[in-house]
Amino acid sequence: MFDLPPNVKPKLKKGRMAALKALIFDFDGTIIDTETSDFNAWKDTCDEFSCDFPETQLRNSVGSSSQFDALSYVVTHSPMRSSALDIQSHWQERYDKYIATTKEARGLRSLLKSALKSHLRLAIASSSSRNWIVGHLKRLNLMNYFDVISSGDEVLRVKPYPDVYMQCLASLDCHPNQAIAFEDSMNGVLASRDAGIYTIWIPNEVTRKQGIQTADQTIKSFLTVDMFSLMRDHSSRENLQLGNQPDMGSPSS
Repeated sequence: MFDLPPNVKPKLKKGRMAALKALIFDFDGTIIDTETSDFNAWKDTCDEFSCDFPETQLRNSVGSSSQFDALSYVVTHSPMRSSALDIQSHWQERYDKYIATTKEARGLRSLLKSALKSHLRLAIASSSSRNWIVGHLKRLNLMNYFDVISSGDEVLRVKPYPDVYMQCLASLDCHPNQAIAFEDSMNGVLASRDAGIYTIWIPNEVTRKQGIQTADQTIKSFLTVDMFSLMRDHSSRENLQLGNQPDMGSPSS
């Protein structure tokens, strides 16, 4: 179990610009949209067992393993007096159907390839278990892209606490200013921002309604990310933080 106090971060020498070193990705809902599959499976299950769909509770629990207990909700609210096992089996059948055809996020693989060509390190910081993450990465043939996986079963606290990000930074030997995080949920954005990392919100169908305002930047998909612009903008932010003037080139004669 990883136990690193949230205020312990790799040190960067004063006055030294932090060149971009790593991209850190949330997993569920960011790399692969497992959250929409889960969301839709519970919606189908609520319809099947004649109870109202707890949409708000499910949306608010996204991004943390401290999730709303949908199974208990259906057991309690369904008038059909079905067993938890029957309800769970129905949900699992629907979930498996949805997830079987779910691919990685559009534009992700291209971004990963561009990052590696730019000599950046790639990592995952997720509240999910390592087995869950690795299983999907292998299924999608994405495993070899990532240097570090920081999972929820390896830290004391999951998102919205920053522990998985602190472990990730330590494993990468990376200062927060040397990384950019991609997150889809409110809990995830809170975790990465609390770790001091510049955070880009990339919402999916489930998290789009959360209306997150604490992220540093919002994008619609990885298709909109240009590696040159990402690195240039990072350099500009670091220059501004150090009080340096951006290099505008030599004046024309």
